[in-house]
Amino acid sequence: CVQSSAGSGTISDRNTGTYAVSYTPTVSGRYSVDVKLGGISKVHRSPFDLIVRAGALCTTKSVARGTGLTIATTGMQGRFTVEAKDAYGNSVEQLDDSTL
Repeated sequence: CVQSSAGSGTISDRNTGTYAVSYTPTVSGRYSVDVKLGGISKVHRSPFDLIVRAGALCTTKSVARGTGLTIATTGMQGRFTVEAKDAYGNSVEQLDDSTL
């Protein structure tokens, strides 16, 4: 079985001595993937280092904050911040200027 608090997954027996594993991570971050056969024996080179990056920008999960959203003064800079998030609430760190 695929065990994780950061997503879900499935294993399919191909009946050829191989197994197809698929998973859908929902929490970005660094993980250690420990692959075992029969729940006991680790496969060669296990555990594996996995980096899960945030998904595409989701505007309904993103938040804008700051006084510059509601009040400004002529001749002075107004300011606010935007927390860009993906569909699972992970911070989206790489955006180009045209996205904002």
